[in-house]
Amino acid sequence: MFATITIVASHATEAIPELLAKPPIGKIAFVSGDSFGSAGTISVVGEKIQPFQGANPEFDAEGKKIIFSNNTGNGNGLFLRELATGSTTRIENKAQDSEAPSLSPDGSRIVFVNWTPDRESSQIFIADANGSNWIPLTAGKYYNWSPRWSPDGRTIVFETTRDGERQIYTMDPDGKNQVNLTNSKDLCHSPSWSPNGAFIAYMSRGNNGKANIFVMKSDGSEPVDISKGKTRDSEPVWSPDGQWIAFTRTSNNPPAPETMDIWIMRKDGTDQQAITRNKEHFSSYQMSWSR
Repeated sequence: MFATITIVASHATEAIPELLAKPPIGKIAFVSGDSFGSAGTISVVGEKIQPFQGANPEFDAEGKKIIFSNNTGNGNGLFLRELATGSTTRIENKAQDSEAPSLSPDGSRIVFVNWTPDRESSQIFIADANGSNWIPLTAGKYYNWSPRWSPDGRTIVFETTRDGERQIYTMDPDGKNQVNLTNSKDLCHSPSWSPNGAFIAYMSRGNNGKANIFVMKSDGSEPVDISKGKTRDSEPVWSPDGQWIAFTRTSNNPPAPETMDIWIMRKDGTDQQAITRNKEHFSSYQMSWSR
């Protein structure tokens, strides 16, 4: 069952970045905080919504709800927030160490990551939308992250360390037919489906530490570096019309060195522009883009 709760953003004023531009279409949810990848303040650009505490936000198919994780303060687990009312319900699924939830396109199921108690591995599970009926989709002593449903609900893309370095895989919703799409010596991270399901954007980082956004066909063929950044570009997400990609870019310039901001670019990598400007020691990350 669901339980209604209240989640208030902590240090929201300090964490929320300056907004330099609105997205060309729809709205973008993202996390801002002083520790990249952890829970922070979730904001939504393009719609007036009160910021709230959490991590890994993802819009539902209609853009009316956000599913997210929260492992600090007001209880751990996975949550669902109604954007129109701000009402937040906790998914009662014993998710003490769960994160990165993703709703199926029809809203009936979720996939998410759950950590082992020793934190030495993480597995991807599928469950009903209310958090019941857990079924593991991966196994083994390695890390699995970032599960995301394809637009038609027939495939799940994710990343895994089973081959040593992180690679991008796909699998069926029952965990069968797990296929390595990237087969790269470089780290490959944070996959994102295009709205038509034909392409997957992701980050690839070589030994020089520089990371760029790549786009490949959904079968893993024809990968292309589209961002061609000079620092670290990561965490791509597609716009709802499939014409733009939002991503994070690390700054190496004063006055805010090593901060991460949200940028957007066209799907071919042109027209790159910043959406946020963070204060020193703060960053924005973990985006979701909806109409």
